[in-house]
Amino acid sequence: MHELSVAAELVRNIEQYLHDRPGSRVVLVRVRIGVYSGVDEDALRRVYPVASERTCLEDSQLVIETSPPSCSCSECGMGGLTFDAIPCPRCGSFNLRLITGRELEIESVELDEEDDPVSEKKPSV
Repeated sequence: MHELSVAAELVRNIEQYLHDRPGSRVVLVRVRIGVYSGVDEDALRRVYPVASERTCLEDSQLVIETSPPSCSCSECGMGGLTFDAIPCPRCGSFNLRLITGRELEIESVELDEEDDPVSEKKPSV
């Protein structure tokens, strides 16, 4: 189950980001997962508590948003397509390139502090 290593990497990235905020406790982590990322959302939800145990993320809530796929035509450049749009409605090409749908990104991290929540984008895992 690679979801445990994915969860461990999420935790590691957030802990590293919060290194200069000692004593911070994370209450919510929001991630965006593309439908073609290869990550099983249910499995990630099950292993997240194990990966976050004894860290500043322990007992935090994991919120997963699913990112739908989108494509562009490699021939004419038309964007905003889905695989349902094969062939390309503009030029008839079957050569579509996946633009979104494979991502695994930390969208935001909410801390138990008086400060505003940290909500900067993080690198993909």
